[in-house]
Amino acid sequence: MYKTFLVISLFLSGISLPVLSAHGDLTEQIQLLTNQIELAVENPNLYVQRGQLYAQHQEYQAAINDFRKAKQLRPDLFITDLLLAKVLAAQKRPQIALSYINNFLQIQPNHLDGLIIRAGIYQQLAQNVAAQKDFERAILQNKKVQPKHYIAIAENFLSADSSNVAPALDWLNKGQAQFGFDIVLKQKEVDLLVQHKLYKKAIQSIDMILTHFPRKEKWLFQKGQIFEKDQAPKKAMLQYEATLAAITQLPKRVQLTKQMLLLEAKTIERLQVVKRVDFE
Repeated sequence: MYKTFLVISLFLSGISLPVLSAHGDLTEQIQLLTNQIELAVENPNLYVQRGQLYAQHQEYQAAINDFRKAKQLRPDLFITDLLLAKVLAAQKRPQIALSYINNFLQIQPNHLDGLIIRAGIYQQLAQNVAAQKDFERAILQNKKVQPKHYIAIAENFLSADSSNVAPALDWLNKGQAQFGFDIVLKQKEVDLLVQHKLYKKAIQSIDMILTHFPRKEKWLFQKGQIFEKDQAPKKAMLQYEATLAAITQLPKRVQLTKQMLLLEAKTIERLQVVKRVDFE
């Protein structure tokens, strides 16, 4: 039972276990659950778990079939309504998704993930006032709000209109107003700014990050990448050189880790590229 609800929680929050990161791993786990279902065809929890793996694999119809089977086997397993709503919303079928999420919220009217999911569905239906009310209700009335929920709201706004990043950034800022400096929110902010080619603002955000961490090498490298995107090779060069200098200041045992050796190799590679560009 614990495993079932753990998987549900991860699915709703948009967080995957490491073993779910590759499609090959998902395929193996789906097959494993299929084998278990063959031995226990009346176990609704197995269908819920496999349905979530199908959803992770973007096999949405297979996920829907499993969630509906679980609901048929156990009508009081109301989490299936929420899971069905999420998958149907991913398929851009908001009308059907709305009926399922409304069923779920009748049972748990203040459920944080449920309200955020319904708000996203309202956005697909261009019911922006209703969406805003659900977002605000989710955030203001729930003590379990975490930075990831602000990120989910931001992503919902981008899903509704990918060309307009301002509402998404506004919600990330609201999250930082509530939690103070939070690296998860700040990194998401940087990612969105870069995606929308707002490079100067992205650099400003990284500069703020740098003031909060003694370890700088990762962020200096990221600044170099952004300057490259902004076609500023000299500035990129300075950041890559600063990255290498920061790495040399680390203890030897840290310098020799796989992660740090990889970062060093990538930095050297990019430094050589921007030097060539600068001399052309």
